[in-house]
Amino acid sequence: MQRRAQPHLFIDGWNIAHDWPEIRAYWREGSGAVAAALEARLRVLHDRAGREVTLVFDGRGPAAGAVPAPQREGMPVIFTDAGISADAFIERRVGEAAEPAAFAVATGDRALANAVFAMGAEVLSPSMLREEVDRCEAAQPRGLPRSREPLAGNPFEGLDGFFPEKGRDF
Repeated sequence: MQRRAQPHLFIDGWNIAHDWPEIRAYWREGSGAVAAALEARLRVLHDRAGREVTLVFDGRGPAAGAVPAPQREGMPVIFTDAGISADAFIERRVGEAAEPAAFAVATGDRALANAVFAMGAEVLSPSMLREEVDRCEAAQPRGLPRSREPLAGNPFEGLDGFFPEKGRDF
């Protein structure tokens, strides 16, 4: 019997960032620092576990004056077009898929979770996602650094000021 590949994982970026205390702490440095810290923490899912992962933030994609997200190898980080929420982006991608069951969505947003689950996608809560990241980090060979801190030189630094900074009092 052939093993089924893990579903492509869409992650509701700001939603997860607000749920994880170690990521929330970066709000005092700005939204770019939050995005970089979350991306660094999640990268283990792609790099070490070989999982297809797309991190999606509400944002200002091609809007006038917007700074695009840095493009790096492997794990896409998407800032949606101005006026389009990450939830709407994710729901649309799952809904348009020929096989919605080939996707999983990590979010704490009940409306998004219910919508994609009804379409056939798997849903991971923020705590389930954290457990998966922790398992992947624990499985790394000794001597390799864990992805707890953003990479040197915040690739999202130019994005500060473009996003609502909910949770700055955390």
